[in-house]
Amino acid sequence: TLSLSYKLKNKNLLFSFDAQHLGGIHAKDFSDNTIHILEDSIDLNLGVNYQFPSSKWGAFIQANNLLSQTYQRYLYYDSKQINVLGGLSYSFK
Repeated sequence: TLSLSYKLKNKNLLFSFDAQHLGGIHAKDFSDNTIHILEDSIDLNLGVNYQFPSSKWGAFIQANNLLSQTYQRYLYYDSKQINVLGGLSYSFK
């Protein structure tokens, strides 16, 4: 896993990047006791988080699986292709 983040000088905007190499995953199928070796994959994710000035509120957006690979992290459960998640956040600090 490689994770990078960069916060702008005004400290209100945070950019993040994650890259994961998933490989060597062994999974057991309990119906017939066979062991499967799942295919290697690379998962790239980008995110942006904005904290509103003088506020506890923020907004974020994140894009996952940017290479749009179909892979399995768990046996028989295919990953979603490119997906985007966004929302609001509130800090109780």
